[in-house]
Amino acid sequence: MCSGMKNLWFKICNFLAIPIKNCKIELSVIALSVFVINFHALPIEISQILKCYFSESRCAGIAGYSSVITGIYVTVWSIFATSASKINEELLKNKVEGQLFFLIAIGIIETFVTTTLSVFIPYSIPQYIEIILLSTILTTISFIKFVLILMRITKLNVRYIVKEIDDQQAKSTEIQVKIDEIYQKTVNKQK
Repeated sequence: MCSGMKNLWFKICNFLAIPIKNCKIELSVIALSVFVINFHALPIEISQILKCYFSESRCAGIAGYSSVITGIYVTVWSIFATSASKINEELLKNKVEGQLFFLIAIGIIETFVTTTLSVFIPYSIPQYIEIILLSTILTTISFIKFVLILMRITKLNVRYIVKEIDDQQAKSTEIQVKIDEIYQKTVNKQK
């Protein structure tokens, strides 16, 4: 029984380590936001500015923004999920694909929450402005991290393509040398 509990505890710790490792910024923003919302740490002037800024039309724009980001996430996810290229092997070796898929999953959840808040939740609920600000910030942070991971993937892809081109040129040169040798032997036999 004791080893079963240790095994369960180990699995829980491993499960929690992934979000803690990959979502430090987001967790910090959430903690700060909870503090600000619970202790009303924002001055009245900033609250009024935010209330004017996050009007109902602005929230409609935020819903559109998060919907576009959701589409980008789903597109990239489907491309990587359905492609069987050798770059996927490189991504697995460099442990990038796990981060990418985790970030896409978190990003889709965040954008879904942001869209839902912007479209379906009434503007008049308490702390609506703070909640929509938090969800918009989280969505933006995750999207920036997503773009940075895509840039890493692009760098890996370019490196792999260059290596593949070099390998093909080496094979081509080797074949050309062999053909030249055969040609020279044939010409010399005919003489």
